[in-house]
Amino acid sequence: MAIRMPGFVLGVREPDVELHKAKKTLIAKLEVKPTDDEFEALETTRWGNKDVYPIPRDKRTYGWLAFYAYWGTCGISLSSWTIGSSLIGIGLTAGQACGVVAVGCVVASLSAYLNGAPGAIHHLGYGTLARAAFGLWGSYFVVMLNVFQSFIFYGTQMYFGGKHPVHVREK
Repeated sequence: MAIRMPGFVLGVREPDVELHKAKKTLIAKLEVKPTDDEFEALETTRWGNKDVYPIPRDKRTYGWLAFYAYWGTCGISLSSWTIGSSLIGIGLTAGQACGVVAVGCVVASLSAYLNGAPGAIHHLGYGTLARAAFGLWGSYFVVMLNVFQSFIFYGTQMYFGGKHPVHVREK
């Protein structure tokens, strides 16, 4: 004999129709719709796919706000917050540390600007610009340099992030 209660049959909750509808609606909104662009007809090969071709003007979604939001979030990473204290820790005064950080930021910004200008002007990605400078096979070397640099950067971030719970637990 089945025990009948509102919303339950044999102790198992009946599916909530409204929740199911809400999930389907959310999934439909998050779904990436296929696009039709001039590069869709081109075959994907080792040397090209639609991800490395220039982005058509009507498909560009990043504006000035996205640009500043991206660089702003890079500036508030754990590594950025520890630069000043590390410099003071090796013997610099607070004023000297601020000066070194300011000069370093200017040099890094100039480098980022000069490296990013061709991409910003011609809307080409890093890998494509590396091909222009180093050739098709030489671009693998440049991309691997970027991969190893990312290992170091994100490894440092994970180290700092992993130490945080230890410091919190000790207090």
